[in-house]
Amino acid sequence: MAGVIRLVAALAAFMFACSAFAQRSTPLQVLQPSGAGSDLFGSAVAIDGDTMIVGAPRDDVGANADQGSAHIYRWTGSGWTLEATLTATGGAAGDQFGISVALSGDTALVGANSDTVGANAGQGSAYVFTRSGSTWTQQAQLTATDGAASDNLGVSVALSGDTALVAAYFDDVGANVDQGSAYIFTRSGTTWTQQAQLTATGGAGGDNFGVSVALGGGAGDTALVGAASDDVGANANQGSAYVFTRSGTTWTQQAQLTATDGAASDNLGVSVALSGDTALVAAYFDDVGANVDQGSAYIFTRSGTTWTQQAQLTATGGAGGDNFGVSVALSGDTALVAAYFDDVGANVDQGSAYIFTRSGTTWTQQAQLTASDGAAGDFFGVSVALSGDTALVGAHFDNVGANTDQGSAWIFSRIGTKWIGPDLQLLASNGAANDNFGISVALSGDTALVGAYVDDVGANANQGSAYVFTRSGSTWTQQAQLTATGGAAGDLFGISVALSGDTALVGANSDTVGANAGQGSAYVFTRSGSTWTQQAQLTASGGAAGDQFGISVAISGDTALVGANSDTVGANAGQGSAYVFTRSGSTWTQQAQLT
Repeated sequence: MAGVIRLVAALAAFMFACSAFAQRSTPLQVLQPSGAGSDLFGSAVAIDGDTMIVGAPRDDVGANADQGSAHIYRWTGSGWTLEATLTATGGAAGDQFGISVALSGDTALVGANSDTVGANAGQGSAYVFTRSGSTWTQQAQLTATDGAASDNLGVSVALSGDTALVAAYFDDVGANVDQGSAYIFTRSGTTWTQQAQLTATGGAGGDNFGVSVALGGGAGDTALVGAASDDVGANANQGSAYVFTRSGTTWTQQAQLTATDGAASDNLGVSVALSGDTALVAAYFDDVGANVDQGSAYIFTRSGTTWTQQAQLTATGGAGGDNFGVSVALSGDTALVAAYFDDVGANVDQGSAYIFTRSGTTWTQQAQLTASDGAAGDFFGVSVALSGDTALVGAHFDNVGANTDQGSAWIFSRIGTKWIGPDLQLLASNGAANDNFGISVALSGDTALVGAYVDDVGANANQGSAYVFTRSGSTWTQQAQLTATGGAAGDLFGISVALSGDTALVGANSDTVGANAGQGSAYVFTRSGSTWTQQAQLTASGGAAGDQFGISVAISGDTALVGANSDTVGANAGQGSAYVFTRSGSTWTQQAQLT
């Protein structure tokens, strides 16, 4: 059960993080109607074309606490407009409608995992809504034909055309408590029918099959269901994932993806990446030989209808406690797997990252990426990025010279089959102790942006800065140090960074705005030739002390999205919000506050 709790917590954090990412895709002008404290607006989001859905599973509807709601927004050409607020017909307190959402064209699917169905508290359900013109109507309530109390149907959902996949990860299957199952529903005309109940062959109590789901294929004919707490044989919490495929109306388990050498508490699936018919699934608590928690990652590939474990990736020279697999990336035939607790030589927790490449069906460790001056406690690998033949690895606790925890980031490049590197240790030209250079990184083509949020600027302790590096051939050079005009001690400029072409966005979540300590701001810089200039300081209209505006940032073209996770909305302390800004010429304007 401890594994389940960790997995659910990780899933919740992931869903929350994804909400900010998904909302940056297009210019936004949306407001949550009647938002209140603890609504958890944004816990689940989806975007399809000109339509966006945002779940608020703790929203109080009328007198019903935590009934939940979901909000549909539509792009009008000049902004996002609230088109509908979806609530379940017959909804009740505690349903948590909006815990999961999915969109496909004019159809929305919303999970309500704590919904009471009949006398069954917490059985859960999912609701289908369809759009005609601009009007959304509840088309169906999806419930399992064998549903029971506490199944939590709707904890995760997926939608593809006329096929819905809805999971119940606490479903008791036979005598197996909390084995979990997932249900396929299909639509004919306006009628939805349960087509299949997917359960794992050989499933057992506590597997939590259904904690994550996905649909693929042209018509949603492939389902992938995760069971990270799956007990495989006698191995508690080894973890696995299941693939199902449809032929006609019949669903068949195509594969159970498990590690051939899996063991108890491996937690296979702690980090994953997918590229085409290749899956990279990490188990960072995997014991490799006698090495406890060394970690490993597994490659699975599909050929026709057969999934096969193609390789187990382990670090040459890996040791206990490395946590290989804490972060991963996959691009075609190249995999990047970090082990930020790796001991390199005598340096405890220096950290490293490993490159693996595929030739035919064989994966080979091509390189171990380490910092040339790495030391104990650097945590190299805390963040990784992979773009074609370039890898960027952060080490935010790196000691540079005598400067404790200054931090650094490292660039590596591939030429042919060789990784050349590090090409350069990206260091602040004036770096000092405790700068934490490398706490945030961004990479766009031949430009890298690295935050150093506790950098002392002049006499201003912890004002923070961000550094731009550019590549020419195989040489990286510091092009600029970005600091905020008017910056002050404690601003934490550089806590978050983003890049889009010649525009950089840097968050300073502890910036004092006017008399408001910790209100926060974000700064836009633009490049002309090789010169970077501060174009704007973004602050929230109506911002207040302690909002932490700038804790997270994203930018795409002329649209910037800035998070303020401690924003007080109305009387609701810490409800949180995000702000959208758009650029016209060189002028940035707040377009929307997302609450």
